[in-house]
Amino acid sequence: MDLIGDFKAGINAAMHPSSNTQNMSLGQAIGFYYRASVLPGIIALIIDGIIGFVLSPSEGVLALATIVGSLWIALPLGIIIDAAIYQFFDKMLFGIFNEDISKTATATMFAEMPVLALAFLYFLPSVGALTYLKDVFGIIIGIWGIIVLTISFREQQKISTGKAILAWLLPGIILGVIFAIIILVMAFALGAVSPVGIPGTSILP
Repeated sequence: MDLIGDFKAGINAAMHPSSNTQNMSLGQAIGFYYRASVLPGIIALIIDGIIGFVLSPSEGVLALATIVGSLWIALPLGIIIDAAIYQFFDKMLFGIFNEDISKTATATMFAEMPVLALAFLYFLPSVGALTYLKDVFGIIIGIWGIIVLTISFREQQKISTGKAILAWLLPGIILGVIFAIIILVMAFALGAVSPVGIPGTSILP
């Protein structure tokens, strides 16, 4: 297992997304992500862990847990879930995509490479001035990831740049509207219940 080579390949994918034309199955895409994440993950654990423990033991433990949970649990799951969402909207509903879900998963996997490239900065403890520095790098990584996702969609799905932008923009808008409606409905429902209360309980006045 060439961890350094896989990490370099991941960084190259983030720096030159137009070259992201590799044919990978869903399993291969996730496997590539895990291999590429080992080296930056270890570096982040060491640097951010030390910074966290210098601040306080709890910050150190939180930093380590966040890195492990994010890099090796949340992000891989996110790749699969995002790929399924994009494939549903962009292939089944809108007809934007031409290829199967493995191509979509490969593109969403490459879009996470900026996180790996700046992992030790992305997972800085959220304390004092570090919070602002972390926010800045979070914005940079977010924009970088969208650019990589757009170009990767274009290359993997063999579509135009405009369609590649719509491929992530339309699902984002639709899901945003759905979540907003759900929140409003819940807010109105709670507002309607709160003056009445629940008899025989102390949950509401």
